[in-house]
Formats: sequence, structure tokens, C-alpha cells
Amino acid sequence: MGFVWLSRRTSHCHSLSFIHIVREARSFSVRAHFINESDQSNERSSSVVRKVLMKEVKSLLPVILFMGVLSGCHKSTESCEQTMSAIAGQYKITRYERVTYGTGAVQDVTFYLTGCQLSGIYTLSADSTIIYQEQSNCTDSGAGRWRIESGGFYTEFNSGGGRNINLTTIVSWDCTNLVLISHYPNANFNDRFTLTRL
Repeated sequence: MGFVWLSRRTSHCHSLSFIHIVREARSFSVRAHFINESDQSNERSSSVVRKVLMKEVKSLLPVILFMGVLSGCHKSTESCEQTMSAIAGQYKITRYERVTYGTGAVQDVTFYLTGCQLSGIYTLSADSTIIYQEQSNCTDSGAGRWRIESGGFYTEFNSGGGRNINLTTIVSWDCTNLVLISHYPNANFNDRFTLTRL
């Protein structure tokens, strides 16, 4: 509920800041023009204009500070929850790495993936169904179910491929890239996959 309220507040802040700035800018322009026109024959006009300009610049400082607060407020609404509803979508594997168990050394082995595997699209639905679809000339498409549980990412395919991401945990999720890593027992390395949302 707090998240929704914050988002609404941010939207409201955008509207207020835009209207405020436009009004200030118009008012500033009109006053400066009026003074310049009315006092141009006056030997003190330049001094008067300078004083007014300085006053107007000072009056705009609160608006500038307000925009800074608005920027921070907007960033605070960004959230990438590790939930099925937030992660649901279509993905492709864009990186495949091997992480050495003992040292944590990382080796990019994306080139090990076949063209069919690189073409494969994972469609994760919030109702826990998953479809793995390779391009038309490939033969390893499949379907099954998926779930997230205590940081673990689990898939169970009834047919076809897509099993690369079975029994993994979520390393990171930034609302676009979902990084998963395997946990093989008694292995020298684990597989780490980066799935990018389409």
C-alpha cells in the first residue's frame, strides 16, 4: 500500500513541479521585459534590471531544490521484487558462465551454447506455467512449470529442453536481467546464466 502511495505522490510531484516552473518562467520573463521597456530611457535602468534579475534568480532557488527532492523521490519508487508476478515475462539466455567452486573465478562460455539454445525463448507466466520455444528448425522446445521459493528458482519441464536453468538460485534481478546459478554437488564449477527480458 505504501508503494502505491509513493508512486502516486511522485506523479503528483511531477505535475506540481512542471506547473510551478512554467509559471515562474513566464512571470520572470514578463517582469524582466516590462522593466527593460519602461526604464530603457532611464540612466538607472540597467541597475534596476540587475537587481530584479538577482531577486528572480533567488526566487527560483526553492524550485531547483524541489527538483532535487523530486529526483530522489522518483528513484525511491523503483523496486525489482523477486516474486513470480514481477519476474513473469519472456527471456533469452544472453550469457553463460562457469564459476569455479573454490576460487569464484568466472569464465564466459557463452560460445558453448548452440544456435538453437541461443534462440530459445523462455515464457514465464505468473500462473507458474513455463514455455521454452526454440526457432522453427530446432527440436528441443518444451513446456512445464516454474516457481520461486526461498531464493531458489525451480523449473520442471514435462517435455523438450530448457532444463539449463533447473535447480538454480537467483543471484541478481534488476527488472531486466535475471541471473541464475546452479548448485551442483561435488562439482568443480557451477553454471551461471543471465536471462534478459525481451
